[in-house]
Amino acid sequence: PPRAEARLLPTDVWAEREHVELAVNAGFFARLDGAGGPGGGWTDGQPVDVVGLSRSDGRTVSPLRHSEANVEPSLLIDETNQDRSCPCRVRAALAGERDLDGIDEAVTGGGPREDTPGTLLVENGENHGATAQVEPARRHPRTAAGVSRDGRTLVLLVVAGRQPGWSIGATLPELAALLLEAGAGNAVNLDGGGSSAIWHHEPGAAAGRILNHPSDGRVRPAANHLGVRVAPDPAAPSPRD
Repeated sequence: PPRAEARLLPTDVWAEREHVELAVNAGFFARLDGAGGPGGGWTDGQPVDVVGLSRSDGRTVSPLRHSEANVEPSLLIDETNQDRSCPCRVRAALAGERDLDGIDEAVTGGGPREDTPGTLLVENGENHGATAQVEPARRHPRTAAGVSRDGRTLVLLVVAGRQPGWSIGATLPELAALLLEAGAGNAVNLDGGGSSAIWHHEPGAAAGRILNHPSDGRVRPAANHLGVRVAPDPAAPSPRD
């Protein structure tokens, strides 16, 4: 069996620990015995295999899969670009090994099957949801990450689902349409279903909170997460001003 690459942690617990302002669940994960479905459920601290690329602080936690195309739809973050408007560069792209030089953080979107990594959800402003993974034609809770055409805006989107009367979820073409409406030029589909969660810490609030209604009835622990820290505005008055 594959070795453990991560231990599951709920998105809200991870976000509070990392002191971020916004967080969503990220990549797909699988049991170490190879079983693909949720089975008996997922538990906090459970060791799992991360499916596809996962990189943190410049260290590869999980490598790219050996797919026939040898590329995966991925969100790539380079923290070395000290642009005045943002301390990092973010791209959503089909990535292979040669694209990982200088990449500090990365996560693969797409399905859990090694032979079908799928396409980007949105590519160059076009809806590619029909060929993305996983189960593009079925409505599920969904999580996605997109980047605007100029590379200056990160779009994080979570759609609830599996809750008639509240939300039935989204197909991947529907998810891509929402991302295009929000200004994404390229985007990847991340792990969905019961894993989908978005957490936000309102400025001035004592603690953050989950904004969606997870379909499990609780925040499912996940293998990895995407978090955003907001740099203080140097033009803003200090509390003593």
